[in-house]
Amino acid sequence: MRSSLNFLQNFHTKELLMFFQLFRFSVQSSESTCNGTSGDPPKTTWRRFQNKEENKIGRRFFTKMHYLEDFLELIEQLPIDLRDRYTEMREMDLQVQNAIDDLDLKGKDFFSSGATATQEWKEENYKNLKQEYSKALEDAEEKVNIATQIYDLVDRHLRKLDQELSKFKMELEADNAGITEVLEQ
Repeated sequence: MRSSLNFLQNFHTKELLMFFQLFRFSVQSSESTCNGTSGDPPKTTWRRFQNKEENKIGRRFFTKMHYLEDFLELIEQLPIDLRDRYTEMREMDLQVQNAIDDLDLKGKDFFSSGATATQEWKEENYKNLKQEYSKALEDAEEKVNIATQIYDLVDRHLRKLDQELSKFKMELEADNAGITEVLEQ
């Protein structure tokens, strides 16, 4: 993403100035556009291209901006998804830790009263302890699965960014040979 932003910073000065001159817009007062009705949104008018050179620069700029806009749109939901996944993981971690703490106490009780308890009580409590440990282990494995999903989600977005940057560099090179080395410095 930083490389995409560097593009905007390093875009040729002449082209940037021309771009902003071309797309400078004026907002007319709400009174003149809305026949005196207040509260209506003002009308925005855009300046049109004046010649072929302006048209070419405008198209180049907007074409390259689509890479950044598309990627930003793609990752717009990422922080929310990550927050939700990390919250879910934290809740799972608390459940596992509470279960382990409870099982430690139950295990101590089981072994301390094991000499005086009946065989049926020992078998029943051993079975319950075993089931509870299995449940805690399943929860811990689920937590690992969530961490793997988070990694895959971020990795998928990084791969998409790398692909878009490669396309962007190839397009820049097609327009101006050697420009990518200059921009990356």
